[in-house]
Amino acid sequence: MNFCRDAVHRAAPLDHKMWDKYGTAFDARLKTLGAEFESRVAQFKIAVAETQARDIYVYIYIYIYIYIYMCVYIYIYIYIYIYMYIYIYIYIYMCVCVCVC
Repeated sequence: MNFCRDAVHRAAPLDHKMWDKYGTAFDARLKTLGAEFESRVAQFKIAVAETQARDIYVYIYIYIYIYIYMCVYIYIYIYIYIYMYIYIYIYIYMCVCVCVC
């Protein structure tokens, strides 16, 4: 955990300076708002957690959909590619047969 804190501190030193300057006053202000505000914050955190959990499933669904779509697309492309060569081979064979006969 300290490694993460150090990495964030190196990435955002100005944010840390501002939090050191205003963070204690902000925490004191939050405590003066009372239990009602704390319950609203708890409800907000629950809503955020539920939304993030639902979003993960949406992203997984989208990823699977795109994967299946690409597999089908590749299959169709290969199918067309193979049959194109078969038809070209048959066309050339027919032309040769007609020319020879």
